[in-house]
Amino acid sequence: MRRRAKLLLYTMFTKNVSLKITAVVITLLLWFIVTSSRTVEMVKKVPINFITAQDLVVGVDTPRDADVRLTGPSAFMRKAMERPNVMNVDLRDKKPGFYVYKLNENQINLPLGVKVIGLYPSDISVRIEPLKSKNVKVVPSFVGDLPQGYKIKATSVEPSSIEVRGPESVVSKMEDVYTEMVDLNQVNKPTSRTVGLDPKYKDKIKDASQDKFTLYIDVVPFVVTQKFYGIKVNVVGAAGKYKTSANKVNVTVLGPKLLMEKFTVSDINATIDISFNAPGSADEDVVVKLPEGINLVSVEPKKINVVVER
Repeated sequence: MRRRAKLLLYTMFTKNVSLKITAVVITLLLWFIVTSSRTVEMVKKVPINFITAQDLVVGVDTPRDADVRLTGPSAFMRKAMERPNVMNVDLRDKKPGFYVYKLNENQINLPLGVKVIGLYPSDISVRIEPLKSKNVKVVPSFVGDLPQGYKIKATSVEPSSIEVRGPESVVSKMEDVYTEMVDLNQVNKPTSRTVGLDPKYKDKIKDASQDKFTLYIDVVPFVVTQKFYGIKVNVVGAAGKYKTSANKVNVTVLGPKLLMEKFTVSDINATIDISFNAPGSADEDVVVKLPEGINLVSVEPKKINVVVER
């Protein structure tokens, strides 16, 4: 019997000696860090996760997080602040109505030497409502202005409607939801963007049938119309003497605002061609040539009478 006891003691102290020495060193090191680090206090915001029956949901006026005051060695506080935590509140046995729930600080997983010294709020008022579903329209949201000289011709969203689920008091009043803001400052051509729901719905609804949308923006140049008077008409192909009923016309043009701001009378070339006219009288079309991007709306008169002498 004594021999067995001696053998057992010998085995305990001689087997895996290196691992045991390592464990002792780590323990002493941790003890040294804890005792040598100064004690600090910090506040960590911890989310609250409410668990309800499938047909119920927590109202929007219920707190969604709590401020937890922690204290401990400074060497471990950073780890405590970075560690993900959540406090679960199980309400599956509750019916619609108001309840007061005391938060449990023991749910918070903390490193060695760190502890909770305060919790705010420690008690929370919870309102449980029926879960309601509803189909609502999706509306695009914009911020900023298009570059000068452009305008929105049309917009559309796909899908154009979704189903939202949330507290009955909120969802029953909803007719539409808005997308995230799209900045128009750099949009100067038809484009599409993938956007989500406006963040304001995060705390209002439980979920939606879709949270990503394709937003189409049809952008076109802002078009202006301008009329120019007394444009000289050039006669092309004259081989002899001739007479015209008019030598000037009025021209109306249309084009993008950015081009029209630089457009002048000198950019209008109005002509009539009498290269193949026989002696006598004939009405010739006035041909107007314009720079690229500028379109002719009208020319007055459209025709000019030309008399070619024999």
